[in-house]
Amino acid sequence: MAKNSSVSTRRGRSSTLRRRNTRLQSSERLIRKLWIRRFCQRSKLFLSSRATCDLSSL
Repeated sequence: MAKNSSVSTRRGRSSTLRRRNTRLQSSERLIRKLWIRRFCQRSKLFLSSRATCDLSSL
């Protein structure tokens, strides 16, 4: 009985950790995308269009 409860709590903890990790990764990706877009808008003034396209494709 006790063994089962400990297993279930461990599973719950791991699932919450995984959920938190995915949320962190998605927010990091969003921030990176926004930063790259802003950087491209700035660099378009003094970089070739090909270079900005390569940056945005990263």
